[in-house]
Amino acid sequence: MRAAGCGTIFEMADISRRDAAPPARQRIIRRPFGSTRARQPVFRGTWGATGRPMMAYKHVSFFWFAVVGVLACNGGAASTITCGSGTILVGNECEVADGSTVTCAPGTVLVGTLCEPVEAGVLACDAGTVEQDGSCVPVEDAETGCSQPIACTAPDANHASACGRVVDLADSSSVTGAVVARLYDVIALVGNPTSAVPIATVTPDPCGRFAFLSFTPPGSGFVAIVIDDASTANDDRAPTTIARQITNGATIVNINAWSLQWSTDAAWSTSAGLGGESFATAGVWVGLFIDPKASAIGPLAGAPTAGVTATRGGAPASSDDFYFSDATPLARTTVDVAATATGVNGTALLRNSSSLTQSGGQGAEPATCVWSSALAAAPAGLVFVQEDVATCP
Repeated sequence: MRAAGCGTIFEMADISRRDAAPPARQRIIRRPFGSTRARQPVFRGTWGATGRPMMAYKHVSFFWFAVVGVLACNGGAASTITCGSGTILVGNECEVADGSTVTCAPGTVLVGTLCEPVEAGVLACDAGTVEQDGSCVPVEDAETGCSQPIACTAPDANHASACGRVVDLADSSSVTGAVVARLYDVIALVGNPTSAVPIATVTPDPCGRFAFLSFTPPGSGFVAIVIDDASTANDDRAPTTIARQITNGATIVNINAWSLQWSTDAAWSTSAGLGGESFATAGVWVGLFIDPKASAIGPLAGAPTAGVTATRGGAPASSDDFYFSDATPLARTTVDVAATATGVNGTALLRNSSSLTQSGGQGAEPATCVWSSALAAAPAGLVFVQEDVATCP
């Protein structure tokens, strides 16, 4: 006879006799309590129709057999796995519970939904980021390769290429929404932003990266890259441009093509007390002053510099300049009307800059370096961003 339990089949040996006739009488042997000898079956003196003896086991023996089986079953099923906070036991593994936030143990870091060990000498990154090529990058960037620059094919001697990434002015993050990038002759653009004809138009990839490949540089030797909403998208962004000098045969990579959301413009204009006017609608020059000797922060080629005063035509424009009160170097959200120089984000705004004029800054120059001015203009409806990376010997 077989009894199943806990995935194990226990078998009781059939010790009945198959003789043609039973012995006259089976003697019952009683053994002392606790004997280790196997207890024999007790025949009750009748035979079944099959010729097999009707038999029964002592009730005490079968009871202890059942109890031992149950105890073995329960003991074998007990789990020795203890899951951490935010996880639950599924089978033999701890998995993230729905809606839970996982806190990894010391010596590990969260990568996706798993806590991975941090090897000695490897950079320890905050939750939501992972080390890649010596820097902490968002997990989604590491998984998709978005942290890598887009391929920028070198042109022939009569053309040029320019490649980079769309970056939001509010927080310096990559813009991956529905935007379009257009390449212009900068002189034509600032002369008439609404009627200028682009040299080329591209749609950034899902990582916000763009590539203008093998185009013919304009005669001025300067191009402007304008970021705006795609034609099928809502009007969420103001036309925002950067400018670069370029020549035949040149390839420019790692360009930050900045973009200003209308909601950010509204926050700037309100905190600046413009009384219903808008920086972007009227036209605004945005200067980012960067120290190349300091460790690079975010998408910048160095660190933002505090204490710089914006200049126009080589002199401060104190009636038109504005600065920020943000406490972090990559944020640009709140204008401080009392400030007279850049804060920790190293950013300045200049209104009334509709004509091409040398624009730059003065003060807080890195040691042995100078701020380099450049021709810039921000006519009505255009945000002109200039990254002023200090020139150092």
